[in-house]
Amino acid sequence: MALFEAAPEARRTTPNPCVYAFGRGPEGATCSTCVSLRMFQRKRRWYKCSLRAPGGPSTDHRIGWEACAKYIEKGHEDG
Repeated sequence: MALFEAAPEARRTTPNPCVYAFGRGPEGATCSTCVSLRMFQRKRRWYKCSLRAPGGPSTDHRIGWEACAKYIEKGHEDG
């Protein structure tokens, strides 16, 4: 169960499902500056995280959520 050690604490303090799964990211970082965040637009704009399985509106991602441990700042990705 070492993979999910941070999960119980994270569930109480953040709504970001990626923090539940992967643990907390850098202090003060939000999803808005992560390379995994994707923006979509039709009549309205919505965001998805590429680390989460797609699945309709229930998997929409908030840009102001606390970043998870897989956070990579835009412009700093390897390769």
